[in-house]
Amino acid sequence: MRIWTLLAALGALIATPLVADPLVVETTLDNGAGRIVPITIVAPQGRPRGVIAFSHGALSSPAKYSALTMRWAEAGYFVVAPLHGDDFNDDLRHGVTAADYEILAPVAAAA
Repeated sequence: MRIWTLLAALGALIATPLVADPLVVETTLDNGAGRIVPITIVAPQGRPRGVIAFSHGALSSPAKYSALTMRWAEAGYFVVAPLHGDDFNDDLRHGVTAADYEILAPVAAAA
């Protein structure tokens, strides 16, 4: 009887993919000061090995690093990646244009 249990366990192991696709969740967080912060969470299948808080570079977004965050999750890490307020694409969604940046540049330099 033990051999059948062993063979069944081996069959289940072979049928299971070595790397399951990570779960990607897009959510938001209210910072309490009137800004809703979009957050990308990439979770591994199974128990995480650790947590990575990923901060994208200036004028970028977590979406531009999806291949990297997916690889981390495939390796077993839980990845949290907020979208910073300096993302130009986020500004475009809220009506800010490139001309607005040109107007604000001298103000920021004078401060």
